[in-house]
Amino acid sequence: MNIMEGIQYGFKDKMGNNLIDDENEWNNEFNNFYYLQSASELLKSKCGICWDQVELERYLFNQNNIKCKTYFIFLDGKDYLPSHTFLVYICNNKYYWFEHSWTEYKGIHKYNSEIDLLNDVK
Repeated sequence: MNIMEGIQYGFKDKMGNNLIDDENEWNNEFNNFYYLQSASELLKSKCGICWDQVELERYLFNQNNIKCKTYFIFLDGKDYLPSHTFLVYICNNKYYWFEHSWTEYKGIHKYNSEIDLLNDVK
């Protein structure tokens, strides 16, 4: 989590500006400029959406031989498709939701079962 603290949520346009605070610009530019960053790119840019952040988290967990899974969830709306990606790791038969990008739930959350964890995220 300490490594993730230096990373802000968002994505940068071709000029290197984080578009998180401009909803119109975000909507106009996301499809033109967004691409999934590698772990090293995110460590350099310090700015990424949940998809980028989870890839860095997965990289760091794998580097430390910690068993983990990543999930992609979405709400199937007619005009809007909100989604989220997050990482789960397993330690001592407990399941942990490792959350950095979703500010409201930022932290490490412990569960007795994977289904309890997934129901809580849902």
